[in-house]
Amino acid sequence: AHKLADQIKKSGMPFPASRYEFRENHLEVYSLPKSTRESTLAYNEFEKLGEDRDYFYLFRDSYGGYMVPKKGIDTSAGSRSNSDESQNLKAIGAFREFLENKSGKRIYRKTIPLVRVMQALKKKR
Repeated sequence: AHKLADQIKKSGMPFPASRYEFRENHLEVYSLPKSTRESTLAYNEFEKLGEDRDYFYLFRDSYGGYMVPKKGIDTSAGSRSNSDESQNLKAIGAFREFLENKSGKRIYRKTIPLVRVMQALKKKR
């Protein structure tokens, strides 16, 4: 999917822009710039979840889904410093945990071996 994003950027085609609102039991997707609600999807309706270095991938089905940029994930309200990388990593980790808990699915992270190793070590404790 990341290669597809690169191809769209290189082709000059407009990259679809959306705003995601993660509610208690569902995701709301709004098309930008008009901010029109495009869809609502319960977390348990996701077919698969994925992650790479830059994005979370939320697949509705085998035909499509949503790419959520990690750089767009807010850090906690208490600290808004973009330069604090550890705070950003905590926010991404909390978001990952939120998605897995709400959907009942594991996030597929084949391209992030360090994360898998860290999780394996954490489980052994």
